[in-house]
Amino acid sequence: MKKIIVLLLLMVASGLLIPVILESGEQKDQANEIGTVIKGAVEDTSWMNAKSEQQVKDLLSQYFAGELLERNTTAALNFIDLRTDWYWQTNVESIHIIYLNESKAMAIVTLIDRDLNDINNTHRDKAAFYLHNTVDGWRIFDYRYHKDW
Repeated sequence: MKKIIVLLLLMVASGLLIPVILESGEQKDQANEIGTVIKGAVEDTSWMNAKSEQQVKDLLSQYFAGELLERNTTAALNFIDLRTDWYWQTNVESIHIIYLNESKAMAIVTLIDRDLNDINNTHRDKAAFYLHNTVDGWRIFDYRYHKDW
């Protein structure tokens, strides 16, 4: 899977594969919703203040579905239990939807990680997000993130 993602990233970077051209109003609406879901999944840290497993799951279910929702809920609960300070902030710089149909989408996302104690310490990375269109709207069912892609 990692080889496929790297290949897709290279194709996007080289111009062999271009982001989806959104022609209809419905496609633009879907792309906006997909962008909102990805941005929320990356930037929303409200789960850090959750008081229960159900509250964590409810917050994360705005962005994730299926097995990934379950894994992220468990990971979030484990992180909350650590009671550690967190001095990094991750933001979405850009989202390029490279595949979109009625039920599935794939986006390549540029992320910026910032050290809140040292504003000059930043990292820019890429991630691939895979989404399904569910009864609740677009949700992320998988992603691949790797530093220095």
